[in-house]
Amino acid sequence: MKDGDYNAFTILSDRYIKFINFKASSFNVPGLEDSDFVQEGLLSLYICAKTFDSSKNVSFKTFAHECIKRRMISLYRSANSGKSSPLKSYVQYDEVFIDTPSDIPSPEQKLINDETFDEFHKKIISSLSDFEYKVLVKYVNNPSYEDIATALSSNVKSVDNALQRIRRKIKNTF
Repeated sequence: MKDGDYNAFTILSDRYIKFINFKASSFNVPGLEDSDFVQEGLLSLYICAKTFDSSKNVSFKTFAHECIKRRMISLYRSANSGKSSPLKSYVQYDEVFIDTPSDIPSPEQKLINDETFDEFHKKIISSLSDFEYKVLVKYVNNPSYEDIATALSSNVKSVDNALQRIRRKIKNTF
């Protein structure tokens, strides 16, 4: 690599990428991802390959591991210092444009809500008698007990009892 063979760095990085990924995964800093540490590790490996002196009494592997580890620690420390506060308070691009106001469901949430409602509706219908279902339909439109009783040719007490049974059945179903 010192002679300008950059394919040598590709081979070298292939050999050390597992170590770099392993080291990168051990750091957790708000505002930084593992890939930031991997980049620092690869940059450190490149510098190691360019500056390694074989006349010293140390192997390249030991030299590279130490350089990579120290560079990641340095990134970790600088990210946790007060100097990098913008990194800690950043908002991801995806979060800004994907999040919708809480009162407007996403298409996926709308589909889930519709399916949930359909399941709920089927369970309710299957657990109620015909009279209870008719009372529930009328009750949803908010008329008084007397209006429901009149519309269903029944008495107010029957409507009240039916609503009590409906509440119990819904509570027990869910």
